Amino acid sequence: MAAIPLKIREAAVKAYLAGGETQQQVSARFGIKAVTLSKLVRRFRKGESLVPGKAKGRMPLLNKEEVAVLLRLAAAKPDATLRELARGFTEATGRAMRSRTLQRYLHRGGVKKVRPVLVDGPKDGKKGKNTRYGYRPSHRDPGDARRYPSSLTDVEWDLVKSLFERTGPGRPETYTRRKILDAICYVVRSGCSWRMLPKDFPQWEGVYASFRRWADDGLFERMHDMLRAQWREREGRAVEPTAAVVDSQSVRTAEKGGPKGTMAARRSRAGSAI
Repeated sequence: MAAIPLKIREAAVKAYLAGGETQQQVSARFGIKAVTLSKLVRRFRKGESLVPGKAKGRMPLLNKEEVAVLLRLAAAKPDATLRELARGFTEATGRAMRSRTLQRYLHRGGVKKVRPVLVDGPKDGKKGKNTRYGYRPSHRDPGDARRYPSSLTDVEWDLVKSLFERTGPGRPETYTRRKILDAICYVVRSGCSWRMLPKDFPQWEGVYASFRRWADDGLFERMHDMLRAQWREREGRAVEPTAAVVDSQSVRTAEKGGPKGTMAARRSRAGSAI
């Protein structure tokens, strides 16, 4: 907020001390608040100057040297995320700052971070312009009209079928592995019980048995790792993450009671003497 000019301050104080007008009338005529006029009159009567002082504001979080460090990091790594810049800024300056704060200083310095655009992402209708990935009806195949929203599309099944399909001797399967996996996805997505599977799925006993067998074999973990590696490769990142966070309980609880906590209380020393 701009400070009130000195001429307006002096004229308002003189008009108020001259009398003939109330405080509200003088404030409305000069466009200042009544509280501000009272403060100015008090300062004038004490012999203090009416010159406006410097506006007091919040101290900047980063100084010029730290802003320069941040801009150098952004120029050296233009594809780095805000978290990566915050990590590099902490290593360079020893100060931990939030990503939002660094983004504000980057914007002031003329640096604008944008989300990466996928090269093979879906089109948004404009020629030559890609949008970020989003699941759209065009990703579904024609057979999706007969399946549930939780079921896998043809493209999704092609990515993971190598984990579930097996060839070898034995009795021919009654239901396909994809149908069983769709039933498992339906239970996970809807939260229903196994007995409440719709009738167009295989019998729930067989679905549950396949779920237990595949879970014991670690197929779902392997599927997750495979899809994660494909997505990281799609984004141009390393297939395996280079860092991990291990969480542990930091609150130490009391140990279970020893002999004093498990033995019954003695009535008297004489009664318990040997």
